[in-house]
Amino acid sequence: MANLRAAGSSYAAIAKELGLSRAAVTSAAKKPAISARCCSAIAEKLGLRPCDIWPERFPVVQDSNLTSLAKQ
Repeated sequence: MANLRAAGSSYAAIAKELGLSRAAVTSAAKKPAISARCCSAIAEKLGLRPCDIWPERFPVVQDSNLTSLAKQ
C-alpha cells in the first residue's frame, strides 16, 4: 500500500477506475486466487507486472520471440 501511495494512487482510486468496491481491490492485493483484473491494475499503477509483485500467483511466461530478436 505504501508503494501505491508513493505512486500517487490507492486501492480506492483503482476501485473507482474499475467500477469495483475498495474491498474487492484490497482483497485482490492480499489474498491468492482473487481477481487478476484488480492485481493487474495495482501492478500497472506501480509500473510493475503482476508477477513482480505476486510471483506465486502469476508465473513469468518466457517469450521465445525475445530470444530470436536478440540474435538478430
